[in-house]
Amino acid sequence: MMTNETIKIFKILSDKTRLEIIMKLFENGEMSCKDISSFFKKLSQPTISHHFKVLENAKIISIRKECTSNFYSLNEKKLRQSGVDLNLLK
Repeated sequence: MMTNETIKIFKILSDKTRLEIIMKLFENGEMSCKDISSFFKKLSQPTISHHFKVLENAKIISIRKECTSNFYSLNEKKLRQSGVDLNLLK
């Protein structure tokens, strides 16, 4: 039986942009906001920031601030606990 938390994670990942952000972080490890944003040229910065906030609030990604830059990393443990097979992201 799926928990409410697991259902929430799957709903969040059902968004194509958020799933692509997760895939980029899985492939590359920690990335800056600028590096991730470069993959989404058609999206505005506020839209990308919204996706980051949704992922952060669900604890799917972690943010490390360095001066004026944000660096994002994937919380693989959280995804695995929710039943997400990260190998399918390859």
